[in-house]
Amino acid sequence: MSETVQLQLISPDSASKLWQQVALLLQDNSTGAKLQDLFDEVLAGAGDTFEEILEQFPDLWVEQAEFEHGKLSVEFLAGPEAQELAEALGSFFKPLPIKDLDIALGCDGAD
Repeated sequence: MSETVQLQLISPDSASKLWQQVALLLQDNSTGAKLQDLFDEVLAGAGDTFEEILEQFPDLWVEQAEFEHGKLSVEFLAGPEAQELAEALGSFFKPLPIKDLDIALGCDGAD
C-alpha cells in the first residue's frame, strides 16, 4: 500500500475556470511551467512556491484529478512523507481563491 494525500477544494464561481484548468494539467501529471504560470496568474509568486513543493517532494505523483460541480478533487501518491506533503499543500492552497479546503491522508489499496 502507498500513502496518499487527498485534496478537495470548493471553488467560488469566479475561479471555476482556474480550477478546471488546474485539474486538466494535474490529470496529465503536468506539474511544470504551465501549472506554475497558472498559479502565478492567480497570486504573484505562487508558481515559485509550488515549484518549491515539487523540489521538496520529487517523487510526487498525481493519481487522479477532476473538477466537477465547483469541486476540485486530487489524489497524490505521497509515500512516507504524506503528512509533510499534506501540510505543504495546505499552506500553499489556503491563500488561493477557494471557499473550502479539505486535505486528508489515506492509502491507495495497492499491495
